[in-house]
Amino acid sequence: MPNRAKRAIHIISFEERITGWVRWAVLFLALLLVALRPQDLAGHYLGLYLTLGLAALYNLLVFFAGRRMLKFLRAFWLSLVFDLVFASLLIAFTLGAQSQFFYLYYLTIFLAAVSGNRQAALKVTLLASGMYFLALIWRGELSWDQYFLYDLLFKIGLLSLTAFWAGLLSDQQKKWRLRNQELSQIADEWTKTASDIQSAALFGMGALLSSSRNIEETLNLTLDAVQDLLQADRCSILLLDHDSNELVLRASRGIRAGAVGKLRLKSDQGLAGEVLRTGLPLSVPDTEKDSRFVPSPKSYSNRIRSMLVVPLIIRERRIGVINISEVKTNRKFSESEMSAMMLVASYTAVALENAGIMEEKEKEATTDGLTGLHNYRYFIEEFDRRLEQWQKKKDIVSLIWLDLDFFKDYNDNFGHLKGSEILKRLGDILKTAVGMDEAVYFRYGGDEFAVILPGIANDQAVEKAESIRHSIYHTEFAARKPGGKQLSASIGVVSCPVDGQEYRALIEKADQAMYHAKERGKNQVAFWQDDNITINRRKE
Repeated sequence: MPNRAKRAIHIISFEERITGWVRWAVLFLALLLVALRPQDLAGHYLGLYLTLGLAALYNLLVFFAGRRMLKFLRAFWLSLVFDLVFASLLIAFTLGAQSQFFYLYYLTIFLAAVSGNRQAALKVTLLASGMYFLALIWRGELSWDQYFLYDLLFKIGLLSLTAFWAGLLSDQQKKWRLRNQELSQIADEWTKTASDIQSAALFGMGALLSSSRNIEETLNLTLDAVQDLLQADRCSILLLDHDSNELVLRASRGIRAGAVGKLRLKSDQGLAGEVLRTGLPLSVPDTEKDSRFVPSPKSYSNRIRSMLVVPLIIRERRIGVINISEVKTNRKFSESEMSAMMLVASYTAVALENAGIMEEKEKEATTDGLTGLHNYRYFIEEFDRRLEQWQKKKDIVSLIWLDLDFFKDYNDNFGHLKGSEILKRLGDILKTAVGMDEAVYFRYGGDEFAVILPGIANDQAVEKAESIRHSIYHTEFAARKPGGKQLSASIGVVSCPVDGQEYRALIEKADQAMYHAKERGKNQVAFWQDDNITINRRKE
């Protein structure tokens, strides 16, 4: 193989190689189609052969062209447009609207999302839709037939959804990659400047911060590291409250615990305010000689003699400061100590952002986005934990399991927006009807809900379930009742230990009781009694 070709192949990226091999696979499938199903071509042999020839030539150029030609061929949009044109011509020369080559558009959209971003994927979707229209017009297949329009809208809608979600996932992956690069860059800077202080402690602190899963843990790990590195009398972290425009004490060492969360400074007040304003560290060897220093409240026994204040900055946003104070003697912090603290602050700022994102993601992972109740994932963990408590402490627990009656009728008659509104209201109805702070509420899925009642026996749980049933039945969810049907709930109740002590057995019994109530007329509460399901006698 010529050296030029070898060099060309060497500088092709992994994504480009994959794309090239996919094109070869498509060429093979198209040739196979010609051999096995020539009737699908409807006489367009010449057009198909020319298309396949051009695609083969393009692929060969990508693999074997010189450096200048390769740079042109590797242009992001040129490659994508070529793939879209290639797919559209294959569609036009084969079966048109019925052509299996339509799926090539999905491959191009995925490539745009991976190599670009969500906007690129959506733009490719728009181009693909336009080219697909042109292919259908050329074949004379475009019509106003209801089935044809439904098929067309379905395909374009599915392409758009694919572009949106593929782009979203790609963008999220790039954000995490960027954050990891920032952490790596900070770690590199740390390595260069921490040679004359306790570098081992710095790296250990970085590792701890990168593994921190919540904001409070990140703050406390930072202060532990600051004290280890500088051996200061006091240190604290103040974060900016954007609503009040104040710096709030969030964590401290050497300061009384009661001040955390209560001590507040105006964002432009004192040395901390100055650092927040400028974004630059500030060392004050003698606070009495600096007019910007704000003395501690009289209730504090020791006055601050020296201070080092460094900013916490995330992507050019100043979110707070780290204060390091000396109360016993005056101290001049060295340049190396200031550099080390700036690195600590940088690492802390990124870790705070990651911890905040992680807290939000964990909340999303266990919360139903529509109702605000816990979701089925959290239900599994929480109910299992409650059953473990029974095994260890003999703490009884009951479970209410309910499914809405006639919800589909309301959804079909009033639309999905109304259905979503009903499900949102269910969360408040459940909480009001049960009236227990200790209860835990869940949307298990669809129109199924669950309530865990810690410390509640079976008879009390049935009463709570009856209260839920009554509240739902007597709530007006819409101006009219579709087919005269009032929205209600069929409810099953089980308790540990009387109905079982294992997760699976209790869930199955709750589900059986709920379906028994539904099959026996709906709008009822059913529970287990002497291994039989009993319908509770209700009072309207």
